[in-house]
Amino acid sequence: MRKVKSFITFDFPVNADYIRAKFNSTHSIYKNDIVDWSTNPTKQKVIAAYWTRDVLVHFALLFGLPALLMFLTPAYFTFAFLPQFLLPPL
Repeated sequence: MRKVKSFITFDFPVNADYIRAKFNSTHSIYKNDIVDWSTNPTKQKVIAAYWTRDVLVHFALLFGLPALLMFLTPAYFTFAFLPQFLLPPL
């Protein structure tokens, strides 16, 4: 439940412990492959992963999932977004 709340409020990626752990794991992966690997490219990798993975997945799920559900149930949402003057009279 904590992860769901953290995902919706989007506070998990800005947690200092999460950033530290992500930085250390990313740095150790690249440091094992490339001997001269420094912390600057690791910082860039972590920032790029934040924008490409965390932010895009967060907004895709928060906006895409309701849109998908809306299109899968068209009978319920038929008149949901029509202006009032376009609705048929009752």
